[in-house]
Amino acid sequence: MTHNTIIGSLERIFGKPFVGIKAHATPQGTSQAWQTYCAAIDQSLKDGATRYVDMAATRCHGARYAFGVMRGSEEMKELIDHLMDDDRFLSREAALSRLTALPRFTTNIRTIEISKELERPDAIISYLTPVEMMILVQAYEKAMSRSIPMMQTGLMPVCGCCTVQPIITNEMAYSFGCKESREYGGLPADSIVVGIPFCTVETMIDHIEVLYRKFKEK
Repeated sequence: MTHNTIIGSLERIFGKPFVGIKAHATPQGTSQAWQTYCAAIDQSLKDGATRYVDMAATRCHGARYAFGVMRGSEEMKELIDHLMDDDRFLSREAALSRLTALPRFTTNIRTIEISKELERPDAIISYLTPVEMMILVQAYEKAMSRSIPMMQTGLMPVCGCCTVQPIITNEMAYSFGCKESREYGGLPADSIVVGIPFCTVETMIDHIEVLYRKFKEK
């Protein structure tokens, strides 16, 4: 199946938009600076347009950290300040420890391409309900004969958990979101963000179709 057929099949099955994402080490297309990476994902899910996100220009410290473009200790201090202001951790040391344990790009990623037209995206991302996620998890277990090995976190859910993690681990990931992804990224209150490596969804797609149909027949 081609990339358009796979994304089109997912959208037909779930009745929800999906987009492909690809990380580039060099500038691509006409890059834009976004307040948050998740806001760019949200807009592409809504209008289907291709976007090139200039990660070095984004003002979201979490995304800059996840994509390996954070510069200097002052930016890390500001990220930890933000987490402490939101009462997310008991101490600055705990916040730093949690951040350093999260998956992140270790090479400089300059641009993230978000598009339905990528020939082979690194991963596919969408916002789904818990019931729809149930179908994906079951399809994953059927296709791979194992459970999803993933780190569940409330930090950087769209950029770190569901973009970086699927790309560097080649495993599906999902997250319940964070305040920023709900406020700026358009993640609905009844939805979960999911990121699936393209090679994995190629293996899962037929199982997704069958399991979704079986569920709807009940």
